[in-house]
Amino acid sequence: MPHEADVGNYSLEYPQETSANIRRSGLESGAGERKLRLLVVDDDPAVLTFLRLSLELDGFSVVDASDGADALSCLTDDIDALITDLTMPNMDGLELISRVRQIRQNLPVLIVSGNYGQYSNSLTGLNWLQKPFAIGEVGRRVRELIARPEGCERHFQTGSATLL
Repeated sequence: MPHEADVGNYSLEYPQETSANIRRSGLESGAGERKLRLLVVDDDPAVLTFLRLSLELDGFSVVDASDGADALSCLTDDIDALITDLTMPNMDGLELISRVRQIRQNLPVLIVSGNYGQYSNSLTGLNWLQKPFAIGEVGRRVRELIARPEGCERHFQTGSATLL
Protein backbone atom coordinates (compact mmCIF):
# COMPACT_ATOMS: atom_id res chain seq x y z
CA MET A 1 0.00 0.00 0.00
CA PRO A 2 1.55 3.38 -0.96
CA HIS A 3 2.24 6.15 1.52
CA GLU A 4 1.02 9.61 0.57
CA ALA A 5 1.97 13.10 1.70
CA ASP A 6 -0.09 16.10 0.61
CA VAL A 7 1.89 19.26 0.10
CA GLY A 8 -0.28 22.18 -1.00
CA ASN A 9 -1.51 21.41 -4.51
CA TYR A 10 1.05 18.63 -4.92
CA SER A 11 0.78 15.01 -3.94
CA LEU A 12 3.80 12.88 -3.09
CA GLU A 13 3.11 9.16 -3.34
CA TYR A 14 5.74 6.53 -2.74
CA PRO A 15 5.61 2.78 -2.29
CA GLN A 16 5.61 1.43 1.24
CA GLU A 17 8.78 -0.54 0.53
CA THR A 18 10.73 2.58 -0.53
CA SER A 19 12.75 2.75 2.70
CA ALA A 20 13.80 -0.87 2.28
CA ASN A 21 14.75 -0.19 -1.35
CA ILE A 22 16.89 2.76 -0.29
CA ARG A 23 18.71 0.64 2.31
CA ARG A 24 19.25 -2.22 -0.16
CA SER A 25 20.63 0.11 -2.81
CA GLY A 26 23.17 1.55 -0.38
CA LEU A 27 21.76 5.06 -0.54
CA GLU A 28 20.92 5.30 3.15
CA SER A 29 23.81 6.22 5.39
CA GLY A 30 24.86 3.64 7.93
CA ALA A 31 26.37 4.31 11.34
CA GLY A 32 29.38 6.57 11.01
CA GLU A 33 28.62 7.55 7.40
CA ARG A 34 27.62 11.10 6.59
CA LYS A 35 24.58 11.61 4.37
CA LEU A 36 25.06 13.86 1.36
CA ARG A 37 23.87 17.32 2.41
CA LEU A 38 21.95 19.36 -0.17
CA LEU A 39 20.95 23.01 -0.22
CA VAL A 40 17.56 23.20 -1.98
CA VAL A 41 16.15 26.58 -3.06
CA ASP A 42 12.67 27.34 -4.37
CA ASP A 43 10.31 30.24 -3.68
CA ASP A 44 7.20 28.05 -3.96
CA PRO A 45 6.65 26.55 -0.46
CA ALA A 46 4.80 23.51 -1.85
CA VAL A 47 7.56 22.68 -4.34
CA LEU A 48 10.24 23.26 -1.69
CA THR A 49 8.46 20.89 0.70
CA PHE A 50 7.94 18.35 -2.10
CA LEU A 51 11.64 18.43 -2.98
CA ARG A 52 12.74 18.24 0.67
CA LEU A 53 10.47 15.28 1.44
CA SER A 54 11.39 13.34 -1.69
CA LEU A 55 15.14 13.94 -1.22
CA GLU A 56 15.01 13.00 2.47
CA LEU A 57 13.09 9.86 1.50
CA ASP A 58 15.93 9.18 -0.95
CA GLY A 59 18.50 9.33 1.88
CA PHE A 60 19.80 12.90 1.65
CA SER A 61 20.14 15.50 4.38
CA VAL A 62 18.41 18.68 3.18
CA VAL A 63 18.75 22.35 4.08
CA ASP A 64 16.03 24.38 2.37
CA ALA A 65 15.82 28.05 1.52
CA SER A 66 13.00 30.10 0.02
CA ASP A 67 15.16 32.58 -1.91
CA GLY A 68 18.71 33.33 -2.99
CA ALA A 69 19.63 35.52 -0.03
CA ASP A 70 18.41 32.87 2.41
CA ALA A 71 20.36 30.23 0.45
CA LEU A 72 23.59 32.22 0.66
CA SER A 73 23.22 32.45 4.43
CA CYS A 74 22.76 28.66 4.58
CA LEU A 75 25.78 27.87 2.38
CA THR A 76 28.30 26.12 4.61
CA ASP A 77 31.32 23.93 3.92
CA ASP A 78 29.32 20.76 4.58
CA ILE A 79 26.90 21.36 1.67
CA ASP A 80 27.62 18.79 -1.07
CA ALA A 81 25.41 20.24 -3.83
CA LEU A 82 23.00 23.07 -4.62
CA ILE A 83 19.58 22.48 -6.19
CA THR A 84 17.84 25.68 -7.24
CA ASP A 85 14.86 26.97 -9.13
CA LEU A 86 15.49 29.69 -11.72
CA THR A 87 12.56 32.05 -11.34
CA MET A 88 12.51 33.57 -7.85
CA PRO A 89 11.92 37.09 -6.55
CA ASN A 90 14.80 39.30 -5.38
CA MET A 91 17.56 37.02 -6.68
CA ASP A 92 16.94 34.55 -9.51
CA GLY A 93 18.67 31.19 -9.73
CA LEU A 94 21.34 32.37 -12.16
CA GLU A 95 22.39 35.21 -9.82
CA LEU A 96 22.44 32.76 -6.91
CA ILE A 97 24.66 30.36 -8.86
CA SER A 98 27.00 33.21 -9.78
CA ARG A 99 27.35 34.22 -6.13
CA VAL A 100 27.75 30.63 -4.96
CA ARG A 101 30.55 30.14 -7.52
CA GLN A 102 32.41 33.07 -5.92
CA ILE A 103 32.30 31.25 -2.57
CA ARG A 104 32.44 27.57 -3.59
CA GLN A 105 33.68 27.40 -7.17
CA ASN A 106 33.39 23.63 -7.56
CA LEU A 107 30.10 23.03 -5.74
CA PRO A 108 27.87 20.85 -7.94
CA VAL A 109 24.72 22.71 -9.00
CA LEU A 110 21.49 21.31 -10.41
CA ILE A 111 18.82 23.67 -11.71
CA VAL A 112 15.23 22.41 -11.51
CA SER A 113 12.78 24.66 -13.29
CA GLY A 114 9.62 24.72 -15.33
CA ASN A 115 10.81 27.90 -17.06
CA TYR A 116 13.69 26.49 -19.08
CA GLY A 117 12.59 28.19 -22.31
CA GLN A 118 13.07 31.77 -21.14
CA TYR A 119 16.54 30.93 -19.77
CA SER A 120 17.78 28.49 -22.44
CA ASN A 121 20.54 30.81 -23.70
CA SER A 122 21.79 31.38 -20.15
CA LEU A 123 21.98 27.68 -19.24
CA THR A 124 24.89 26.74 -21.48
CA GLY A 125 27.35 24.77 -19.40
CA LEU A 126 24.94 24.34 -16.47
CA ASN A 127 23.17 21.20 -15.27
CA TRP A 128 19.39 21.38 -15.36
CA LEU A 129 16.32 19.23 -14.93
CA GLN A 130 13.03 20.33 -16.47
CA LYS A 131 9.95 20.31 -14.22
CA PRO A 132 7.85 18.24 -13.93
CA PHE A 133 10.05 15.28 -13.00
CA ALA A 134 9.66 11.88 -11.34
CA ILE A 135 10.21 11.67 -7.59
CA GLY A 136 13.52 9.79 -7.66
CA GLU A 137 14.89 11.75 -10.61
CA VAL A 138 16.39 14.65 -8.63
CA GLY A 139 18.24 12.31 -6.26
CA ARG A 140 19.62 10.27 -9.16
CA ARG A 141 20.77 13.40 -10.97
CA VAL A 142 22.45 14.82 -7.87
CA ARG A 143 24.32 11.57 -7.25
CA GLU A 144 25.49 11.53 -10.88
CA LEU A 145 26.54 15.16 -10.63
CA ILE A 146 28.52 14.64 -7.42
CA ALA A 147 30.20 11.51 -8.80
CA ARG A 148 31.08 13.15 -12.13
CA PRO A 149 34.67 14.24 -12.71
CA GLU A 150 35.10 18.01 -12.48
CA GLY A 151 34.39 19.93 -15.67
CA CYS A 152 32.22 17.21 -17.22
CA GLU A 153 28.79 18.75 -17.83
CA ARG A 154 25.57 16.99 -18.77
CA HIS A 155 22.05 18.34 -19.13
CA PHE A 156 18.99 16.44 -17.99
CA GLN A 157 15.47 16.82 -19.24
CA THR A 158 12.52 14.61 -18.54
CA GLY A 159 8.83 14.76 -19.22
CA SER A 160 7.54 12.26 -16.68
CA ALA A 161 5.06 14.10 -14.49
CA THR A 162 4.96 13.72 -10.74
CA LEU A 163 4.04 17.25 -9.67
CA LEU A 164 0.25 17.02 -9.75
